[in-house]
Amino acid sequence: ENSYDALYDEIISYGKAKIINFGENIDGNIVSPAYFEKYCIPFYEKRANQLQKAGIHTHIHIDGSFKPLLKYLKDLPFDGLESLTPFPQGDVTIEEMKEAIGEKILLDGIPAILFLPNYPMKELQECVEKLIKLFHPRLILGASDEVPPPADIERVRDISQYCQNWYKKEQK
Repeated sequence: ENSYDALYDEIISYGKAKIINFGENIDGNIVSPAYFEKYCIPFYEKRANQLQKAGIHTHIHIDGSFKPLLKYLKDLPFDGLESLTPFPQGDVTIEEMKEAIGEKILLDGIPAILFLPNYPMKELQECVEKLIKLFHPRLILGASDEVPPPADIERVRDISQYCQNWYKKEQK
């Protein structure tokens, strides 16, 4: 329980860290709700609260299958949740994600497989539109988890351009 004290003290005393990512890579197929409650949540509460008291924002990496953990997300002590992955790659809908995280910041959110050429571009565009509609302004849009090597890089450019155009319209 206290084995990380020196590390967290050092992070805080460094004074330059503004955001810390808990790179847990949590997946509901590996971490059961009982384990999550007993071991993970107490650790997160202790360490995220310690960092936040020092003015450091925190977020956690959760991806893959996480439906069994949805009920915990809103109450986790993090400012944001990174890499939550909806269908067709994950096991939840975008709407379930929004309901589960409330006003927390979503980092990423686009299922990475939608960048593959075998998925219709329209499906990727609709996903991005829905993410923006439901999560803006508490959204840092990106791929959940990583864009796979055979992906069509033009899709990344297209989504980037879509977001730039969307932002320009919002500013008017």
